[in-house]
Amino acid sequence: MSYLRAVLSSDIKKEEKYLKELIFVGKKLQYNTTKYQNELKKINTKKTSAKKPNLKKSPRKKTVRKIQKYSKSSYSIKSVYTKNNTIVILFNKNITNKYC
Repeated sequence: MSYLRAVLSSDIKKEEKYLKELIFVGKKLQYNTTKYQNELKKINTKKTSAKKPNLKKSPRKKTVRKIQKYSKSSYSIKSVYTKNNTIVILFNKNITNKYC
């Protein structure tokens, strides 16, 4: 009951204390305490991650993609519009299956 109260009040110190007690008593009664041990590990990792100083991140190199402005294709777009929830693209020339 005390552990539940500590969780609901989000008091990490009490939560850790009661988890340790649950694990101790559970081992004495030969009860499976793995879920309590996992919770205790989570709490401990939260504590250590909160104590770590913020390290400055090195700036990442940005990759720039070059976009080709002019297409080698002789097909250009005449107009684009939507009709019945579909996008319709009209080209200046008819496109055949050979091109696709």
